Amino acid sequence: GNLGERGLVGPGGMIVFQDGAPLLAGGSPSRSLSQCMLQNAVNILDFAMPIEESVNRPRYGSSIGDRGITIEKDYDPGVRDAVGQRGIDFDVVNPWSLYHGSFDGVHFEPGTSTMTACGDPRRCSKAEGL
Repeated sequence: GNLGERGLVGPGGMIVFQDGAPLLAGGSPSRSLSQCMLQNAVNILDFAMPIEESVNRPRYGSSIGDRGITIEKDYDPGVRDAVGQRGIDFDVVNPWSLYHGSFDGVHFEPGTSTMTACGDPRRCSKAEGL
């Protein structure tokens, strides 16, 4: 944005509960925080992907100007092509793009006291569960 304009996003955080107990806690400071949080929550909760694997997967993010939706170069080309055929433009960016946020989170294994934490290497992050 420009000086004096209202910011569109700030740091975002979430805590997902299951049966009254925390299941996933995470956050992302970024212009693509909604996309970052969604991609990681779906990977971890819907696809039972380990948090570290999810954090390290290629991502898409918000658009920058009129160049299209940013997507990391190592995102599956088949997915990029299929979505592109629907009229979505992409701005392909380098892997580990800082524009895609940094998902830092803790996954709580249901029915156990095990927590797995992961910080995103896109921004040299660290996450801990206590």
